[in-house]
Amino acid sequence: MFLEKLEYEWKSRIEVFGLPLVHIAIGRDRGTGKLMVAEGIIAIGQMARGVVAVAQFGIGVIAIGQFVAGILTLGQFAMGIYFSCGQFASGLNATGQFASVWGDFFRIKFK
Repeated sequence: MFLEKLEYEWKSRIEVFGLPLVHIAIGRDRGTGKLMVAEGIIAIGQMARGVVAVAQFGIGVIAIGQFVAGILTLGQFAMGIYFSCGQFASGLNATGQFASVWGDFFRIKFK
């Protein structure tokens, strides 16, 4: 299929703390056959790690995607330390179809 052969990677020339400002990585590495991971301040791809991560599987301070974790998250399965929004969401402040709010637990426990 066409999508199985799709491969694209782009990094900005500007670097901040050794990370590219923007890194886009989609598809599999031709050498290893593994999914490419986008790593940058702004990371976009199927798998991404960055300050801002937009991905199917992403980890970032701000993460947007299908399965995401971070401080502020938006996704189908979202786990956010401070705020989380998604179909399945968990965090100190969470909203979604199935939401687990940690804030209630901490308020009761530490009174």
